[in-house]
Parts: sequence; C-alpha cells; structure tokens
Amino acid sequence: MPTVRNSAPSGAPFNNHLASPCPPDTKGLASAELPDGMALLAKELAQHSGELRGAGVSCISATQGWLEGVAKMATAEVPDVRVLREASAALHADQAALDGLCEKLRGESKALSAEPRKSGNWRDISRAMAELSIDADRRRMMTDLSCRITALEQVKFAISRAAGCIDARLASSNAAQASAPDMKILCEHPIDPAVREKIMAEIDNIERTHNVHVLFACESGSRAWGFASPDSDYDVRFIYAHEPEWYFRVDPQRDVIELPISAELDISGWELRKALGLLRKSNPTLFDWMDSPVVYKRDETFIKRLRTLSAAHFYPTSGRYHYLSMAKRNHREYLQGETVSYKKYLYVLRPLLAVKWIDAGKGVPPMRFADLVAGTVDDPATITDLNALLAVKTQSREQAFGPRRATLDAFIDAALADAEVCPAYKKPQGDPSSLDRLLFETVIPRGQI
Repeated sequence: MPTVRNSAPSGAPFNNHLASPCPPDTKGLASAELPDGMALLAKELAQHSGELRGAGVSCISATQGWLEGVAKMATAEVPDVRVLREASAALHADQAALDGLCEKLRGESKALSAEPRKSGNWRDISRAMAELSIDADRRRMMTDLSCRITALEQVKFAISRAAGCIDARLASSNAAQASAPDMKILCEHPIDPAVREKIMAEIDNIERTHNVHVLFACESGSRAWGFASPDSDYDVRFIYAHEPEWYFRVDPQRDVIELPISAELDISGWELRKALGLLRKSNPTLFDWMDSPVVYKRDETFIKRLRTLSAAHFYPTSGRYHYLSMAKRNHREYLQGETVSYKKYLYVLRPLLAVKWIDAGKGVPPMRFADLVAGTVDDPATITDLNALLAVKTQSREQAFGPRRATLDAFIDAALADAEVCPAYKKPQGDPSSLDRLLFETVIPRGQI
C-alpha cells in the first residue's frame, strides 16, 4: 500500500493550486495554466503510483516528460489535434478507473464499520485485551481507507482539471480547423498491380541469379514522394546480403546490383555492408528508403533493428547539406526561364522543405511530400499553389512544362535565403559497433555460428 499523506483534514486538497472543493468551470480556462497544472498532476500521480498502476490508471505508466509534452503541445499556437485527443481519452479513462477504485475502497470501509462488535467477557482479561486489539486494528484500517480515498479524490480532481484544460483547447482547435480553408495537400502513390507482380518477379530473379537475400525493397522517387505523372517509371531500391563466404574474400567485391533501366522499371540495390557504412555517414537516401510508403519486400526483424539504430546515426548537418545542394542545383539549372518543368519545381521544393524540417528540430525528414508540407508550411496561399502544381503534375507527362508561379517562386527564394544560416548541430552519438553487430547477425544467423 502506498504511503498516503494524511496531515490534511478529510476532504481538503493537498496543494493550494487545487484549493476549490469541486472542479472549476473550464469555459474560457486559459491554456497558459496547463504546464503548471500538468506538473502538479505528475506530482499527484507519482505520490500514489503503486496503487494507481494497480487500478489501471493509464497515464501513471507514462513519464512526467509525457505530461509535459502534452502541456507544451496543448499550449502551442497550432497544436497537434491527434495528441490532444489521445491525451483527453487517456485522462478520461483514468477518471473512470479512479472512480472504480474509490468505490471499491468505500465498500471495504462500509463493510468494516458494519462488522458486529464482539461482547467482551471482562472476567476473562486476556480475551478482553484481544478483542480491544481487534477493534483498534479495525479503526486503523478504516482511518487508512479514509486517507486513501481522500488522496485519490485529489488525484481525480487534478486529472479533472488537466482534462478540462485539454478539452477546452481541443474544442478551440476543432473550431479553428472547421473555419479554416482546406490545408490538406494532394498525395497519391499509384502502383499498378501488374507492375507490382513484375517487380516481385524481378526481385526473386535477383536473389536466384546473384545468390543473395533481399532484406528490404521499396519504391523511391516520385511514386513514393506522392507526385508521380501517368508516365513516371518505377524506381525500385533494395538492400541485400550475400552468403557468409562472400564476406571472407581478400579482393574487394562489387557491392551494388543494377538491372538495365527500361522505360518502366529502374531497379538497383546496395549490399548490406555498403548500406550500413552509408548509414554510419548519415546518408539521407537510406533514411528515405526506410520511410517509403511503398514496400515490396522486407525482413521484419532486420528492418526493425535497422530503423531502431538509424535514429542514433542521423546527422542534421549532413542531411541539410545534401538537401540544400540538391535544391540549389535544380533551382539554378531548371527554374530560370519563363516556363519551367513541373517536375523540377517539385525537385526544388521537396529538398527545401526537408531543410526546413531539419532546421525546425524535427529530426529525419519524412519521404512523403505531403508530410513535409504539413510539417513546414502553414500559409494557405502557398498550399493552394502547391496543390495546383501537384494537380497538374500528376495529370501531365513527366517532361511537361508550364508557367512559373509567383507564390511558389517567392516561397523558394525566402527558403533559400533562410537556409544560408546553418544552425550548429551535434554529431550523432550512434555506436558503430551496433552496426557491426547487425551486419554479423544478419549474415550469419543464430545457430550457424
């Protein structure tokens, strides 16, 4: 049983912030109260963690950092509605769990108070002393139950206040979203089922012909980014491992497999050691592959470990240099005329948004263009123009041209200027030996050592 503070009188709150005997009216409640309220809630939860965890109170299993993160999100100018909904659901579920626990404790207290008191035989001193001891134990148990109920009521009140704040912010955010213009970005990933079958057959043929095991194969390029033209080819990329003896040769071996490029398929892959070496150098292309929304084949154990290790090896400076160089080159070479390639417009915009994503402290940029826009662009006029560009790009041939767009040109110029200032980023703290271990255990599975 957790230790319960019982210095406060029954029914009194345990801190001044919760001085009202009933939950406050949340209408118009200032969201600025959330960080302080969440900190107090974390304190209340920590004091009774054992009992609350046993009662199934979900947020007690979360860290104080989770509560602080929710508070920060709830007070943001543009909060993440999904996070608010999850937090609200968790807090209301906790309230229900606490109601059940308090009701159970009240039942135990009632049962104790209704227990008949035995009549003492005062001529039998030892029996009388025993019965008095039983009565004292019962009174202590009833007092303890009363203290526990009082303490849990304070936790309920703290949760109620936090839930009220979040619900008020969620309602405000929902109302704002309902009145705002549609900010959803167009995005499609068209994969012809017949072509998918052809790709799977090519992967099987690669494994047989080269005596390798394809660990991961995905779509990379416009079909994965979300703005493919009707005649866009399929860019298939993969990671593969050789048989163990391949890794014990004196002479270096070829570490890529490339099939002849056709009008429809562009298929190539990296050998596992090469891929892990590039991951250690924070190669952005490999991070893109791992986030592809179109996956043709994957070894679940391998890709789970690779994704876990990849976060520790991402270096923002390398990533932004890669993307910024790509954006500058395409801008310099393809966006200077009166008419420009729709494709090249997007080949400048996507890497620039990746730079903005990194500089915003969001970590590895997502592969999908729609996700990049959602995380970096909040101007309705820019999003409207982006959607117009995407609509025409996805309905035109790959090499189609069109007039320049003033809104997008202004956005690109501003983003290029902003990107000239590079923040100071820490180098990744990933352990190279963890990649060595993944290489070894993938090439030589357990049981074969």
